Amino acid sequence: MQLATSTCDRRENARPEVPRRAFTLLELLVVLTIVGVLSGMAAVRFGDGLLGQTSAEGYVRRLALDLRQTRRTAIATGDVCRLALSSTGGAIVSYRILRQASGGDVAVDEAVATPDGVVVASDYAAWSFDFDGALTAASPSGSLRVDGPNSYWVITLFGAGGSVETARYLQP
Repeated sequence: MQLATSTCDRRENARPEVPRRAFTLLELLVVLTIVGVLSGMAAVRFGDGLLGQTSAEGYVRRLALDLRQTRRTAIATGDVCRLALSSTGGAIVSYRILRQASGGDVAVDEAVATPDGVVVASDYAAWSFDFDGALTAASPSGSLRVDGPNSYWVITLFGAGGSVETARYLQP
């Protein structure tokens, strides 16, 4: 009799079975494979245009900021500073900020290359700012146009104030 009681006690004291709530390795691999295939399809579909557009937009922002920095450098140093555009075969391939010093031009920053797929057109080969931040007679008011894959931007520079404005437009 004691034997039967001890077996019964064991069953009552035993832990109840809890269903497992974890994923198996196979299930995780299937999900990761599906996500990978969908990501690959999205990259093929949107990759080139999206990357090109992002690259063009980043370039426009940097160019506008560097024009403002050129103006600030001219005000801070009292020297004429300019953003000089370098072209090869009629296409603008890079630009650089230069400060006019007594011994010649001094590079303020390293050259910034124009990304692939981006076309830049400018009214002038250089945009010069004098000691009070106004555009010089060598480059009065004007604009730069930057063409990307889906949009184009117009960066407008205003003479006396030297202010810089950027506008974005969709490609026709």
